[in-house]
Amino acid sequence: MELQTTIKKIKADASVFVKDNLELRVTSDDSFTYAGEVLILTKKRLKRIELLRKELTTPINLSLKKINSMFKQESAPFSILENTLKSEMSQYNTKREEELKQHTEVQEAPISKTRTEEGSTSIRKVWKFDVRKLEEVPREFLTIDHVKVNSAIRSGNTDIAGLNVYQEQSISVRT
Repeated sequence: MELQTTIKKIKADASVFVKDNLELRVTSDDSFTYAGEVLILTKKRLKRIELLRKELTTPINLSLKKINSMFKQESAPFSILENTLKSEMSQYNTKREEELKQHTEVQEAPISKTRTEEGSTSIRKVWKFDVRKLEEVPREFLTIDHVKVNSAIRSGNTDIAGLNVYQEQSISVRT
């Protein structure tokens, strides 16, 4: 089936099915059961759409992955050269800056830019950081490890200092 035709059928189904059920409110056992049936049908439609999408995109993604791998492999020596030259230039520039600080008779400033017909290079200072003492880092810069917290909760540890551990209902649909 042609892609445009498939998309049109999905849109037509969505406009009718969603319109018919979007106003559904669960107010009784019967409406709860009906909502469950609609939810199952919705989930089936979502799965069918996802299968169609994957059917179309999987070969493309595999080709893309193969192409990216080939180019990454071929560009690796250039990346190594780029990093080596940047490191050499940075080290040289740092050495020249130190020489300038120590000897006032040095008249030349370190080279910070180069220009050729091919392009240009420049050196700039960028702020970076390393953690020296984690306990001294202000709290606003720390983040919770959600994976570890959820793992602890699943293991039965629901009494975690500073956290309110609670349960929410989650509706599961199997088709």
